[in-house]
Amino acid sequence: LLLERGFAETTVVAAIALVGPAQVAGRVVVWWLAHDRPIRGIGMATVVALPASVLALISLPSSFASIAVFAVVYGAANGVMTIVRGLAVPEMVTKEAYGELNGIIAVPCAVARALAPVAAAALWSVDASYDAVLKAAFAMALVSAASFWVAANRCRRAAL
Repeated sequence: LLLERGFAETTVVAAIALVGPAQVAGRVVVWWLAHDRPIRGIGMATVVALPASVLALISLPSSFASIAVFAVVYGAANGVMTIVRGLAVPEMVTKEAYGELNGIIAVPCAVARALAPVAAAALWSVDASYDAVLKAAFAMALVSAASFWVAANRCRRAAL
């Protein structure tokens, strides 16, 4: 995908190397912020970063700065979401529902991860371009963000 978008191999490798440290940095920020804020609020801010990172990948020019922005934003958001997924559910539901709800959430996530390579290949084969794959990734990131916002807002109203 990145090579098709005009990035040099060295740029791609350098960008991939930024994702891991960005995940750790994102988790450190959560550790710093989470002690006095609801985790669902942190999650609501973070889920916006995921479609924003894909939009940056779609729209920014093929430069190292562009791919670095994508890698850092995506990596940090991904790192934060691993923490949010574990902490937001018990904040938003009863302790009794925690296991069941985590299972319900895990199934579609696992199915999506399993089907994503085949779906991406099928989308790519339509016009031999990753443009459709990026648009689909952006759409799914928007659906994910909207879903989290709806769940967090319903939880907030129920708590009032």
